[in-house]
Amino acid sequence: VDARDEKIKNVNKLVELLKYEVDARDEKFEKHTNMVVKKDDIIGNLETSLAEVNCELANFKKWNKKLLSKKEKLAEDCDDLEKCLSKAVKKLDKKKAKLEKFTTEKENAQYEIGLLKELNENILEQMSVLKEEDVSLRDRVAQKD
Repeated sequence: VDARDEKIKNVNKLVELLKYEVDARDEKFEKHTNMVVKKDDIIGNLETSLAEVNCELANFKKWNKKLLSKKEKLAEDCDDLEKCLSKAVKKLDKKKAKLEKFTTEKENAQYEIGLLKELNENILEQMSVLKEEDVSLRDRVAQKD
């Protein structure tokens, strides 16, 4: 009976040891399963974030393309405006030169008008003197007759 009790004890110890090992293995398996689930969650979150980033990147690419197109159009508009401004400046320079020419011509004409007025006054004075002399000569001729 002692040997049998001893065997039962040994079997019980073996069962206890096996239970302990099974529990430890189950615990490790559960921890590993939890880690796999967490890893899968993390991977899912990363995939979602990556999809969102890719979507934003696509939007940014579209936006960048539009901005580049607008930049090109603005550069063309700027070139056109510079050409227009250049033409306007050339026209202004021509008009300025004409204005200076006309101003000089006007000043010369005003000077000539002044001279002609003086000449006219001199002629009027001379005519007045000649009329007086004519009257005086007629009076002398009339007195001699």
